[in-house]
Amino acid sequence: MLNIAVIYEEQGQFQKAISTNKEALAICRTFNNKFEESQVLINLASNYINLSKTDTAIILLNQALIIHDDYQKKTGLASALKHMGKAYEKRKQFNRAIDYYFQALSIYEELEEKRSIAETITLIGENLLEKGKTQDALEYFYQSLDVSSAIGARKEILNNFKFLSLGYASLQNFDSASKYIAHYTSLNDSINVTKTTIKGSGQPNLSSTDNIKKYRWGLIIATVFILLLLIRLIWRKNRLR
Repeated sequence: MLNIAVIYEEQGQFQKAISTNKEALAICRTFNNKFEESQVLINLASNYINLSKTDTAIILLNQALIIHDDYQKKTGLASALKHMGKAYEKRKQFNRAIDYYFQALSIYEELEEKRSIAETITLIGENLLEKGKTQDALEYFYQSLDVSSAIGARKEILNNFKFLSLGYASLQNFDSASKYIAHYTSLNDSINVTKTTIKGSGQPNLSSTDNIKKYRWGLIIATVFILLLLIRLIWRKNRLR
């Protein structure tokens, strides 16, 4: 059930994810499975964060934090703290959010969970980018990129390429921004081709011309996406001023 709910969330079907997680939560409580219950609470909170229902998410995360604190499950504790940061980030309470991110990062570093370390460092970078501290943000994105590259975590690498391009674009360093847009598009294209191969019965059914067209369209879409993010960032900066 947990995996089904995660798939729903990845597809943006948050109401279905919530419904599935609630069923899982009821089962966990019936059998008094506290560890699984805490994980479901975190996943359910993530669903509500995506729907901007942060009050509900924070209540659920506090319940998860109590369980993990009682059972001294550090991995779950770090996950709850990280999601708490996401909830406050959604509320635009950036200072409070980054405090939770650093608490989560400290635990992940203690546990040497590299993928989670990379993800959390990126979240810190995003937070700083939102606050207009672009140079500091870039340093965190590079740190995360180093960690994620060392373990081959392509999702995290992709995310850092995206934010590095956005950061450099906000500094009007368009050469560097373009470079990371190209990296983003190339890796994203590679991931999509890999997925196609896995789903099919052999090599993806694409000609060289199709691949070139796909790459070019991917580059255009990624560029437009970055520009839209840049416009959003500039608007927020002006609003803060």
